Amino acid sequence: MKIQLFPSGPLNTNCIVLESKTNNDAIIIDPAPNSYRLVSEHCQNLNIKYILITHSHWDHIADAYLWKGIAPIAVHSLDRKNLLQPGSDGVPTILKDIQGVEADMLLYDGQRIAFTGFSLEIIHTPGHSPGSVCFYIPEAAVLISGDTLFAGSMGRVSFPGSSPKSMVKSLKKLGTLPPDTKVIPGHGSSTTILNESWIKNSGRFL
Repeated sequence: MKIQLFPSGPLNTNCIVLESKTNNDAIIIDPAPNSYRLVSEHCQNLNIKYILITHSHWDHIADAYLWKGIAPIAVHSLDRKNLLQPGSDGVPTILKDIQGVEADMLLYDGQRIAFTGFSLEIIHTPGHSPGSVCFYIPEAAVLISGDTLFAGSMGRVSFPGSSPKSMVKSLKKLGTLPPDTKVIPGHGSSTTILNESWIKNSGRFL
C-alpha cells in the first residue's frame, strides 16, 4: 500500500490518499480545503472506493461535497450533522459558506473496511469531537489519527463538543497498539506509538 499526503487549506490539514499496489483502488481520507484539485489530478487513473472522514471539523471536510457521487462518503454518526451542516458544532472557522454534504455511510467502533489485501479498523476516539475516529491498518502497522494524536501532542479539547475525559480514554486506547505503529496525524509530521508513550498516562496532562 502506498500512502500520499496532501497538506491543504489554511491549517495545512493532511488529506491522505491510500493506494493499492496490486490494482488501481484508492481511499481518500479527510478532504481538506483546496485539496480537491490536487488530489483529483493525482487520482485520475485510480478507482476511488471511499471518502473517509476522521471528524467533521471544517478543515477536514471542506472539499467533501466535491466527491459526492464519485465515492461513498463516510463519517461517524456523532459527527454526521456537522458534515451536513458545517458550523453547527459551534467550532470557529476561518472559511465561510462551506458546503455541507450528506454521509453515505456511518462509521462505528470496531468496523472493518476491506481494501485490497488490507483492512481499515475503525477506532472511535472521542475527545476532540464526539465522532472522532482513527483508522488502523494492522497489516501495514499504520494508524491514521486525525486530530486525536499528533507528534508530541493531542487534539484540542476546548472546542464545543470536545471532552477532556473522553480524550484521556481515547489516547489510552491508542496506547495499546503495537509500539512500532506509524502514526499519521491530521496535521504535521508522522510519529510512532512508541514515541508517544506519554499517552498511556495522558490523564496527568488534562
